[in-house]
Amino acid sequence: MLPKRHFFYFLFIIVTVIYSLTSCSFFTVSYKNKAKIEVEHITATGDIHYEIDIKDEPVDIFFAFTNVNEMVGTDTPDVQSESIVVNGQEFPAPIPIDFEYSAAAEGSMHAFINTSTRKLLASLHSDTISKNSFPVPGVPSFDYENESATFNDSDINDQMIPKNAHCRSVIGPILTSQGNRTLNIWVADDCWETDGTKKHLVTTEMITALEDKFLKTGLDNDIYDWVTTILGPEWGKTGYSNLIPPNNEITILLSDINEDNSDTGGVVGYFWAGNNFTASSVSDSNERIMFVIDAVMYANPSLDGSPTATDTTGWTDSAFWPKFVFPTLAHEFQHMIHFYQKSFVANATAPTETWINEMCSMLIEDILADKIGVEGPRGVSSLIGTAGSPGNIEGRLPIFNQYLTNEVIVTSNFGKIADQYADYSVAYAFGAWLARNYGGVEFLHNVVSSPYTDKKAIEYAVQKYTGGAESFERLLQRWGGAIFLSDKTDAPLKYQYNSGGWFTSTINGKKYNLGSINLYNYDPSPEIATSTSQLASGLTASGTNVYLLAKENALG
Repeated sequence: MLPKRHFFYFLFIIVTVIYSLTSCSFFTVSYKNKAKIEVEHITATGDIHYEIDIKDEPVDIFFAFTNVNEMVGTDTPDVQSESIVVNGQEFPAPIPIDFEYSAAAEGSMHAFINTSTRKLLASLHSDTISKNSFPVPGVPSFDYENESATFNDSDINDQMIPKNAHCRSVIGPILTSQGNRTLNIWVADDCWETDGTKKHLVTTEMITALEDKFLKTGLDNDIYDWVTTILGPEWGKTGYSNLIPPNNEITILLSDINEDNSDTGGVVGYFWAGNNFTASSVSDSNERIMFVIDAVMYANPSLDGSPTATDTTGWTDSAFWPKFVFPTLAHEFQHMIHFYQKSFVANATAPTETWINEMCSMLIEDILADKIGVEGPRGVSSLIGTAGSPGNIEGRLPIFNQYLTNEVIVTSNFGKIADQYADYSVAYAFGAWLARNYGGVEFLHNVVSSPYTDKKAIEYAVQKYTGGAESFERLLQRWGGAIFLSDKTDAPLKYQYNSGGWFTSTINGKKYNLGSINLYNYDPSPEIATSTSQLASGLTASGTNVYLLAKENALG
């Protein structure tokens, strides 16, 4: 945690550690009184010797050590100098946060979806699959209300099992930004208000609320239009005979994901690319462009997400879990679009690394928060563009602050480790900074539309916006400075989390907002070391920043 700062002048020294500290280099930083904030970047292959000319005004001096390598092992930075005494106040180690969500359920489901998708994409690019063009769109399936069908969905062991369901709503065709679309909503029979057996049951009112958020008559007034305006259509021609042809329909299945009957946490929703394949090539495919939402959590009427209520009396779309489900629709819709746009429009030859794909989904939640009317991953009221108030425990950022030095590039086991929520929170925090500094919705569009599936997608999106190249390493450095400066509304360009209001961006003539972020407003606040002894965890692989407040109120 960082002590409250009372001074207006700050010096940030951002050190890039190329490999190991085995040789020496020299760099002098002179602080100029006329500037409020000065950021210096140092690239080092060895020990760093520095002098800081502070002049007349007191300054706070910070170091951010950035590891640019994806290497095994750690190397702990140290800061020593006769002119700067590193004697900041010591704070206790972070206290783990108790989550009421089912970590095992979300982690295992994510692993199932990600692993399966990778296998499916690998098969697409193998020589055993023949390409086949579709000269005309597929024929609509024409679902109808009260129709019955059997869907494949996951059980508690993440194995696909058959679930009986009925179609409870068909909306469309409706004119959208991508042409006519039809929305089919199905509910598993054991989750429906008539003869259902689950803890909470889905009603017609809940179906109507879901329709109203995702797809309704009119343009630019629902999740479908808001997301596709940024990212493009969710499906189209692919040229592969083992993929279903486009029919301009989307299916949402409300089911008890994992069959756990949980109404307080777990997997809220998922998109699985296997459903885009023909059943002859993927046996568990439902042969639909679809995603699944957990019915039990969605139907929980509790205002605080607790399991205290035992029936649907008093359910409203402003209850805790509906407000969680609606942005989940946007989150999973990004995954759906990402699969098509990246694999078949951009012709990427591998799946997007999970940390980037999840970053994109959390950014779409962030971008649509004020339109949907939810706090989103920022955890601040959708009605205000400011950074909110101190003591905020909502959203993804309190967890990020607790795991500030976790790596960004998680190329394996994303979401599967003990602190799996840290992976999501770090990816969001990085993406939130990128979007607020490199074009907002344009940044997100450029990541998804690029042919790259690793960190090059980030570099590509930045270059498309700025016109100049910035390496991923330099972006990590800038991000480190932005974390220190997030309580400042006048931070330099490219170091901004907080403008004091909305960050507004436009794409295809439509305006979108991102709210300001002050990381010091969250509880816990950023875990920034105040002595070198607190840097014992060192630098880890895959892009990591380690932060040190070397001196407060330093005078020359």
